[in-house]
Amino acid sequence: MGATNARHYMQVRLIDQSNNRPWDPKAWETINDSLRGGSSTSYLSAIDADPSAVYFHGHLDTTTLGGAGFASQQHTCDSWDLSAHDGLLLELGALPAGADDHGCKRYTVTLKNQVTPRGENGRSRSTLTWQAEFEHPPGAAPSEVWLPWESFKPTYRGRPVDGAPAAAAAAAPLDLHDVKRVGIMMRR
Repeated sequence: MGATNARHYMQVRLIDQSNNRPWDPKAWETINDSLRGGSSTSYLSAIDADPSAVYFHGHLDTTTLGGAGFASQQHTCDSWDLSAHDGLLLELGALPAGADDHGCKRYTVTLKNQVTPRGENGRSRSTLTWQAEFEHPPGAAPSEVWLPWESFKPTYRGRPVDGAPAAAAAAAPLDLHDVKRVGIMMRR
């Protein structure tokens, strides 16, 4: 299968009952492959009928960067204490038929303990990221995806920590008491 351009849609119910904070799509920041010269886009759009749900959607361009690409949204929280939980449960809505005609249905949830200041170019320096992947095919019925903490693997710039610089490889394990970023990504 060659490089494709695809539109992706996923309804995600965002519930943060443990912190008693309302979900606000404006508290999410867009981080797409445009940082590296790509042209993918992503959005979180509120669902009027259900204030606890949003659509994560966008355009995943896999041609500009030669078969790669990513589009993501990242919550700009101060800190979440997730230590009382065993993992994350995503409630996924049905994807519209035809939302993805190219079979690219891989999603990733990301967690970070460290946030670096932005440089002059507006970008944050890369840090260790903990990622768990799942699939949600178009036309699938609403479903739940359970991501236990053990399913989150350390990565650096999208690669397993084995290939990361020594400083990142020596980093401490994920601190569930102090999660500073939560994100959702579609990529190829």
